[in-house]
Amino acid sequence: MSSDALLPTVSGQFGTRATLAVPKAKPSGKFVIAPQIQGRGRAARAGDVAIVNYTAQVWRSGKPLPGSYDKGARPQVFAVGRGGTLPALDKAVSDEHAGSRVLVAAPPAAAYGTTGSAQLGVSGTDTVVFVVDIMNVIGAHATVQGKQRSVPDDLPEVLLTAPAVCMLSGLLMHAVNELPGNYEASVDGGAAALSAPCEPEGPPRGSYAGAGSS
Repeated sequence: MSSDALLPTVSGQFGTRATLAVPKAKPSGKFVIAPQIQGRGRAARAGDVAIVNYTAQVWRSGKPLPGSYDKGARPQVFAVGRGGTLPALDKAVSDEHAGSRVLVAAPPAAAYGTTGSAQLGVSGTDTVVFVVDIMNVIGAHATVQGKQRSVPDDLPEVLLTAPAVCMLSGLLMHAVNELPGNYEASVDGGAAALSAPCEPEGPPRGSYAGAGSS
């Protein structure tokens, strides 16, 4: 980013909804990242899990966009560098530390694409401004410490219909694919559930084995 780049100004404390003042001038059309607050936590590397909150606004119109500080919303959780979120959010956290606040000016390619989002009121030529608060960064090979608890013998029996089983197996396969660390898992019929309806021949059988670190 050049030192004379014209960017929105940001106010508000880390961990709260940011207030943006966007210049009347047109955006440069370039992808720009401007750190506002330097955190002291773990730096986000490819494969790490980032937990972020963000505020978003259309540069041209000043229209606020849905963000994680909205009522009822939750932080965004994604694996860094894995394409699991908007490119603007992914690039905003890369190499930045937990506790940082980052301003991002994102042209269409890094935001909602050249088709935009009619539902959000974003056109295919709009630059979107994000203020990203990096709440936490979890290492890709983090180990979770804890003790296993016994399972009660009087748990209720739950019967699932074939469609419900198909949906759950698909969700399990998706969750397993997103797990960090050295994990292996398989669910019989799970892959089919992601691409086509399951055959109602009974629930899929699953197996799981994993270690928290490589």
